[in-house]
Amino acid sequence: MNNSPNVQLGSDYVQPADRPTAWAAMAAGLANDGYTPAQIADALCVDETTAHRLLAFAGRAA
Repeated sequence: MNNSPNVQLGSDYVQPADRPTAWAAMAAGLANDGYTPAQIADALCVDETTAHRLLAFAGRAA
């Protein structure tokens, strides 16, 4: 259970229809922080092919 006063349960929930855009934004943010596609895949718990697809969806070449 999260007891943090700054975070409400469910506040980070992403509706299914919005997930590709949200995950692509997360991938792009990690890429901006210097993560490699392999590191992005690990951070987002996806395979590296999916990380490349998310980066392409976000308009970032991997």
